[in-house]
Amino acid sequence: IHFALNTRHYIQTEQLDTSYMNTRIQVGIMAWIALCIIAITSVGFIRRRWFEAFYYSHALFFVFVVGALIHASKGPEFVLPGLLLWVVDRTIRFANNFRRIEVISATQYPGDLTKLKIEGLQTTHPGQIAWIQVLGVSYLNWHPFTVASAPRDKEAVLAVRGLGTYTKRLQSHTANIQDIQRTMRADETATAHSGLLKMRLDGPYGVGHICWGLYPVTVLVAGGIGITPGISIATHIVKSAMLPDVDMSATGCHQRHIHLLWVIKDRRHAQWFEEELINLSSLAADPAVPVMLDVTM
Repeated sequence: IHFALNTRHYIQTEQLDTSYMNTRIQVGIMAWIALCIIAITSVGFIRRRWFEAFYYSHALFFVFVVGALIHASKGPEFVLPGLLLWVVDRTIRFANNFRRIEVISATQYPGDLTKLKIEGLQTTHPGQIAWIQVLGVSYLNWHPFTVASAPRDKEAVLAVRGLGTYTKRLQSHTANIQDIQRTMRADETATAHSGLLKMRLDGPYGVGHICWGLYPVTVLVAGGIGITPGISIATHIVKSAMLPDVDMSATGCHQRHIHLLWVIKDRRHAQWFEEELINLSSLAADPAVPVMLDVTM
């Protein structure tokens, strides 16, 4: 609106050429174009299909910030407080990247899915996400994944479906590592190297507004790889009900019911979280655990 109204004013007063020759105006247009690119690549259609374009184009906010500081007469008062918060955030995240993360296992399943079990990451809420960087895949690209494990679990579980460029490269890299490990195990003089998959991790992030397990009935509906937050939530509710210091009567219900509906395209995809669902079923089958679990695929 600011750009359009000022351009209209310059046209009406016949000073469009002279105004756009001004360096401060040119810098302002540069900042405006940067902001437009960020807005366009943030549209859901582009963000979901070309995540890298959405992610990397946001680096143009540097152009916008610098341009705004030069263009606006009172730029620092409006821009610098937010920029300072960003610097603090990036500093904390940069420090977190150097935490000790160990990939315990990387298993591939039918349907182009790789499940990673990681030690060194613990979530505080179900359904949180973590950004990972695999050095053998890219030294710059970070990608977010939902943590399928529940809070307080010693091992974090990440499921990577090969749907895009980054995830397909990650699957190929993991398959190569598994081939190397099989070769090393076949050689009697060699030992398998557990640290072949080098990873850095940022997170977890995200705090939901729903207190899972507060109500007597919880219905979870998921499709395909979207089951990851559902697994985390269901596990969280079951394990919370097992805690000795939890007063079920305080929530107004003496037993919780979980209905999990998982829609998959192929029967083999049920193998993705077979282990987790079997463990959940065995926990809920204990008469001492006040949870009824119903899983439908």
